[in-house]
Amino acid sequence: MYVFAYGSNTCTPRLRARVPDAAPVAVGHVTRRRLAFHKRGADGSAKADARHTGRETDVVWGVLFEVVERDLVSLDGHEPGYDRRETPVVVGTETVVAQFYEARPEVVDSNLVPFDWYRGLVVAGAV
Repeated sequence: MYVFAYGSNTCTPRLRARVPDAAPVAVGHVTRRRLAFHKRGADGSAKADARHTGRETDVVWGVLFEVVERDLVSLDGHEPGYDRRETPVVVGTETVVAQFYEARPEVVDSNLVPFDWYRGLVVAGAV
């Protein structure tokens, strides 16, 4: 099954530390969402969220990973404060359905900022 990773999970070594058999498949994007650093992490800093905006022009880029379904429970445990949902992901000229993580409203705080090390993981994944 597919997982659409954005934010720090686009960094393959980070995701594989959580789910060792995760295999990157392709770069893709979701629409009607914007990357926001407003999810309150356990350390009190901002973590990434693919915030729903409803605007067709808003796009979040990420990496599509193939993950064994049984490993999703483990991945869920590494994503407190997020709900796992399905979303269509555009990969080239095709659209596939993937799991992704969306921040719960009660853990969103727009006044937060990410730590430098976290932002570095996001940038490393984007590269």
